[in-house]
Amino acid sequence: MQIRQVTISRFRGICHLQWKVNSPTVCLIGPNDSTKTTLLDAIDYTLSSRWNLTFSDTDFYQGDTSEPIEITVVVGQLPESLIGLDKFGEHLQGWNKQSGLVDEPGPDDEAVLVIRLRVTASLEPEWMVINERTPDGVRISSRHRELLGVSRIGSYVDRELSWSRGTSLSKFTGDMGSLSEILAKASRTASQAVAQDTLPELHSASERIQEVVGRLGVKPRQEFRPALDLHSISVGVGGLALHDGNIPLRQSGLGSRKLVVLGLQKELTKQGAVLLIDEIEHGLEPHRLRQLVRTVRPAAAEVGATNGQTIFTTHSTIPIVESCVTDIHLVRATDGTTKIIQLDSDLQSLVRTVPEAFLAHKLIVCEGKTEVGVLRALDRVWAQNNNGIGFAYYGAVAVDGGGCSKAPGVAKKLKSLGYDVLLLVDSDAPITPSKDEVEQAGIPVIQWAGDVNTETRVCLDLPLEAVQEILDTAIAPDNQQSRLDTIAGNLGLRTGSFAEPLIRNWISADLDEGQLRRAIGTSAHTKSWFKNITYGEALGEIVAKQLETIPDSDLAKKLAALKTWVTS
Repeated sequence: MQIRQVTISRFRGICHLQWKVNSPTVCLIGPNDSTKTTLLDAIDYTLSSRWNLTFSDTDFYQGDTSEPIEITVVVGQLPESLIGLDKFGEHLQGWNKQSGLVDEPGPDDEAVLVIRLRVTASLEPEWMVINERTPDGVRISSRHRELLGVSRIGSYVDRELSWSRGTSLSKFTGDMGSLSEILAKASRTASQAVAQDTLPELHSASERIQEVVGRLGVKPRQEFRPALDLHSISVGVGGLALHDGNIPLRQSGLGSRKLVVLGLQKELTKQGAVLLIDEIEHGLEPHRLRQLVRTVRPAAAEVGATNGQTIFTTHSTIPIVESCVTDIHLVRATDGTTKIIQLDSDLQSLVRTVPEAFLAHKLIVCEGKTEVGVLRALDRVWAQNNNGIGFAYYGAVAVDGGGCSKAPGVAKKLKSLGYDVLLLVDSDAPITPSKDEVEQAGIPVIQWAGDVNTETRVCLDLPLEAVQEILDTAIAPDNQQSRLDTIAGNLGLRTGSFAEPLIRNWISADLDEGQLRRAIGTSAHTKSWFKNITYGEALGEIVAKQLETIPDSDLAKKLAALKTWVTS
């Protein structure tokens, strides 16, 4: 089975949601209070086999019970046992990938059922299969909903490790009728074990009681003995649990218990089950979480795989990295309306390199790694001077946009997904889309004055001693002459003009300081001296120490504007 569409009205924090589900695997991400868990609850309540759900006034949107809760789920890839004419075959509708739900399934449409959970002010839930032909619907019982194979896995998984109705073990075992026979045998075996001479104290007490009551005229038909009363003490469904040796698995660590249950559910998804997991990372070490995400996805090419669907939420970067980008869905809630946005394939590289960006609120899209490194260093310094409060406090992350030809497009894409975005790019080359187009999309753009790149702007604005520190950071014994020759070349001088990296020794009547600063910056940019995050951070540390000494410079003013955007 797979879910095709979910519609929610007035359930908890969701006043309205309509979501067409296009993936067999869905990774839901979004900030706290974005209604991710509420969405899973809505699906669970509508499709699970539980019949004794308890609702309260707080389950209604803003506590208003004047209008009912309505949750409608369109389900496809239905089990044959559910769609026979004696079940719900007459109530089938069609699902078309282009046009969505149609009342009468056509030859190219998938047969689906539309199941609606409705709760009025009476707080009594009502489950119906509906269509346009029978708008009032027909009831669908918990027994029939159990055929859908929906399971919800949260932090509490102990019940799933027992053979109770609807648990993972029970579904994995199969026929509950056969299970009842097995449990009856277990009860008889337990009774026989107690009846044997393994409890001498109880047997002795039974013999004495027989003597006492014999003097009162009571004669046993056979003899008094200790035994289990199968009517009052039975090995019932729920009392039989999975053990590791002599120890119940429910006494294992949370991570191990969760993985056992998810392993069972993984097998069930091959048979067409739907698995709902809230905070998939909870209780798991990174390596186990990584393996889980890789294996929990029902793959069409997998041996034995048929149908099935997995929908999970996360606040961890690991599931994001391990997921296909089109499996990742952003959840956005504004004034009671929840929207779910599927990521496009062109964001795959960003998902792999900066997964934490998709868990942030504000994104600074940088032209390249140099700028990312500089901002990381500045963030550390700003946090140290502000009681530890830095970018993370404001939910801001700097990301590598992939160069001037890509970064503006990445910024616009992220803005369309609902993030607050700022673009930080060089001014030495045109950007595509243009600055005006980016700003029209509601994205502030910071570019350096003077048609320069970041390295050059830094070298033009910092005190000369700081430029010397930059040079010392970039030059090592094995590259000293080649980098000095690069600077000379950018000044129009011959190779070998500089014998040692001491800037003050180079300045003369023929060599202007401004020319020298620009040549060093150009050399650093064209030869990629700082074009990785580590070296970018080293450059940023030098900048951070000097910003207060150059408040009127373009560098200081633009970085102050960036900081204001982050903290606003």
